[in-house]
Amino acid sequence: MTPPVTADCVLSMAPRIEIRFATAADCSLLLGLIRALATFERAPDAVVATEADLLRYGFGPDRQFEAILAFADGEPAGFAARLHGVAARVAAEHQTRRHRLRR
Repeated sequence: MTPPVTADCVLSMAPRIEIRFATAADCSLLLGLIRALATFERAPDAVVATEADLLRYGFGPDRQFEAILAFADGEPAGFAARLHGVAARVAAEHQTRRHRLRR
């Protein structure tokens, strides 16, 4: 007979989750996650940003975006980015153009 599943048992199997704001030291990791997402979306060549771009526009004096990183059991699991001002408009225009091309 299988023992019953208890809350303690389920919690011990759950991954340890960490969510934090990205820092300048995370540019390489962030770019890797962006490239992985582009590959998943079948557009690996769409990523033209470099680590230097992320450092300049995400962590420099004229910030154009901010990012949050998620980790599961200490391993990178995902990211979210919020674009500001011009960067947000450019991204929206690019997404609209890409959607039209897929039709």
